Amino acid sequence: MSADIVIDDGSVLTNGSVDRDSTFTGTTFTLSNFDNSGVLAHRWTLVDKPIGSSASLTTPALATTQVSPDVPGGYLVRLDTYLDAGATDLDDSDVEEVGLRFAAPLDWLVPAAGETLQQDSARGWATAREEAIRDVRANILPPPVGAPVALAAAGTTTVSAQSLLLYDPSASGGTHTIEAPASPVLGDRWAIKNTTISPVSVAIDGNGNPIEDPNTNTIIASYALAAGLVSLDYLFSGTNWVLL
Repeated sequence: MSADIVIDDGSVLTNGSVDRDSTFTGTTFTLSNFDNSGVLAHRWTLVDKPIGSSASLTTPALATTQVSPDVPGGYLVRLDTYLDAGATDLDDSDVEEVGLRFAAPLDWLVPAAGETLQQDSARGWATAREEAIRDVRANILPPPVGAPVALAAAGTTTVSAQSLLLYDPSASGGTHTIEAPASPVLGDRWAIKNTTISPVSVAIDGNGNPIEDPNTNTIIASYALAAGLVSLDYLFSGTNWVLL
């Protein structure tokens, strides 16, 4: 007799598994208890969900229930099991999270609106880096701001935290290296933006701190800015400069 939530998104993977705790849009999660031996009543509660979500549990008093996430983020579900049909003699409880991810390249799971503890840190957000990234995406941290900068001569330009470098190669000569702030702290952020209609190759230097692409988990030293004001946005995770 215990409460142990089983999460099933309905998909069958190549290894035969049907359990998955997060997915993209269009998925309904079925939640059940692993072992109902001696359990005479169930009470499911949607403890927390992202701001703006209207999701709810379909059958909160039955052995199995469903939830369909409608806003990217975490949905915290609690199961209470009881030893009597009137649901007064509590047997056990379990709390698990299911979630809806953003589409790539923002494909990490963010916590529910009021969630402060995650059961499994491997799901992505329960680190300082992921919390900082979450705050950026939720517009909690201010965006980088700054005046346009035209690099007139070849060389290295060191940007400051919370700054925006508008890179105009038409007014710049030679080869340029953009260097991150020298002594960053967690949450520092800066960006470089292409102001031309042509792709631009820019060398990026972490200034002693590695540059990381979170989508590939690789360290990068340079990047090509596409046309149409596409920018590179960096956040310091406490160890690396993460490309958002």
